[in-house]
Amino acid sequence: MKRLFTFFLTMLIASCCTFFNTSAILDSNSVYSIKYYDDGSYLVTSIIQDDVSVFSTNTKTSSKKNEYFNSSGELMWEAIITGTFVYTGTTSTCTSSSITYNVHNSNWKITSATSAESGNKAIGYITAKRYLVGIPIQTVEETITLTCSADGTLS
Repeated sequence: MKRLFTFFLTMLIASCCTFFNTSAILDSNSVYSIKYYDDGSYLVTSIIQDDVSVFSTNTKTSSKKNEYFNSSGELMWEAIITGTFVYTGTTSTCTSSSITYNVHNSNWKITSATSAESGNKAIGYITAKRYLVGIPIQTVEETITLTCSADGTLS
C-alpha cells in the first residue's frame, strides 16, 4: 500500500511540474507582424497565450494585441481581441470574443470597438482618432483577427 501511495504521489508531482513549465513557456507574447504607415507611425501585432487548461485540452482562450506607436516610437493606444476556441483536431470554432483597449496619449480616442466570432476566428474592429484642439486630424481603422486552427495553433 505504501508503494502504491508513493507511486501516485510521484505521478501527481511530475504532472504538476510539467504543467507549470508548459504554461510559463506559452504565456509569453510573440510579435506576429509590424505594419508601417506613411507618416512613420507603426502598428505592432502580438499573439498572447492567455489560458492553458489542464482539464480540457481542446479549449483555448487567447488574445491578439495591436499596439499603435507614433513615429517617435511612443505608444499611443492598444487594442486586444480575446477569443475562446474549441478545437478537435479536424475542426475549430470560436465560441466567444471580446475586445478591450487602452489609450496612452490624451490626443487619441477610441471611437469604436466591437468584436465578433466567425467560424474559427475572433475578430475585433477598432477605430482610433487623433484630435487637435477638438478636431479629428487622423483616423486609424484596424481589424484584428485571431484564428485558431484545428490543432489549436494560433495565428
